Amino acid sequence: MNSVGIRLWNKGRLYFYNPTDFDLERDEWVLVKTERALTPAKVCAPSRPLLPLLETPSLRPITRKASDRDNTRIQECLALEPKVREACREGIAKYRLDMRLSDVEILFDKSKMVISFSAEQRVDFRGLVRDLAGQFKTRIEMKQIGVRDEAGILGGVGSCGRQLCCSLFLTKFHPVTTKMVKAQNLPVNNSQLLGTCGRLKCCLAYEYEGPAPKQKLVQLQA
Repeated sequence: MNSVGIRLWNKGRLYFYNPTDFDLERDEWVLVKTERALTPAKVCAPSRPLLPLLETPSLRPITRKASDRDNTRIQECLALEPKVREACREGIAKYRLDMRLSDVEILFDKSKMVISFSAEQRVDFRGLVRDLAGQFKTRIEMKQIGVRDEAGILGGVGSCGRQLCCSLFLTKFHPVTTKMVKAQNLPVNNSQLLGTCGRLKCCLAYEYEGPAPKQKLVQLQA
């Protein structure tokens, strides 16, 4: 059995799927089923044999290759995304909302747009939703996320010089405590132990010999 690495809408984390019988090449668009809907994804890691010690044998299958019609719709959605982002930023400024825009996801059939944002407190975004729904003639879903999820969406490079774990392979965030720091004889008040999200780095749990959950690096499905 083989696996192929994809990125949904060509951004965010790398997920591994079963290529089934499709002959897929790098940078080719495909369609996959996620929890939300049928979603476009771009092939980033060509098909290769499954690693039995690291990857689950029950990877979700690629639904189909993108047709010419699918590719046209994909490009329409990609072209619409920056316009939605700009409208969101204008609405946030207009209503003086204390929130940060993180991501915009347009469902493939354009039936809904999912706006991800981070905020310290609850935000009354009804005016923003009303404006966006009126302008783009579709349903708007506002999704508040935490700072760690925000870092995973925005991405970046850590102090180790590698891509952030949260934007590369982590699908679940587990608590990272000062107990883990002390157990590794590290100074608790060292700012270098903080990630770009302002929280203790997720990698502090990797070498902790306590009951911290272990992450499988490539067992990822959307």
